[in-house]
Amino acid sequence: AALVARGRRRLGRPAAARFYSQQPTPSYGASFRLEQLGPPPLLADLAKQEVPLPSSQPMVAPFQSPHFAIAPTEDGWIIEARVTKDQQGDWLLSRHELEELQALLERVIAS
Repeated sequence: AALVARGRRRLGRPAAARFYSQQPTPSYGASFRLEQLGPPPLLADLAKQEVPLPSSQPMVAPFQSPHFAIAPTEDGWIIEARVTKDQQGDWLLSRHELEELQALLERVIAS
């Protein structure tokens, strides 16, 4: 019994379990707003970049505009877009390009 009591004294009391979520985390302080943290917004920069045309020749289509070409297929339409695209290939259109596409689509529908 004396040996067990002496062992407990030497080992001390076990520390309480402390989860990662309970540990203090560094703070950015009151002088920063959430919008100021992290990398700068990239969408505006991507929209300003000139988009190189595809290596192949632009599509020959009956409906053309500076940034779009639309050609009929057997059961639908093919739209070629010469606009800014993000890394996933999604189009990033300015208001002018969107209005241009709308006018072109209205011509296609009216034909």
